[in-house]
Amino acid sequence: MKTYTDKELKRIFNDISGGAVYVGLKDGKSIGDITSNYNFIYFRHYGQTASKKIFSHFKNTLYIMFSDCDEIAPAVWSWDKIKYIAADTGVLVEG
Repeated sequence: MKTYTDKELKRIFNDISGGAVYVGLKDGKSIGDITSNYNFIYFRHYGQTASKKIFSHFKNTLYIMFSDCDEIAPAVWSWDKIKYIAADTGVLVEG
């Protein structure tokens, strides 16, 4: 996975804590997702786990759960694919 600076990770953490959804990207494909509710951040990728909304927990869980991804990106819901896809392209390549 791309190595993010703490500043980048804090921005992503704050986005997710505020309700944004992120997905993992691997070879241009959207895989897994990261969402949050009031107290927890949820990671779904080859299973599911949650961590409290604490930056250090988020950072560690992100690098463990999404280690095989190239990067993570903001996401939007796709009614065609019934899943979250990367927001920047809006295209999901099935693998």
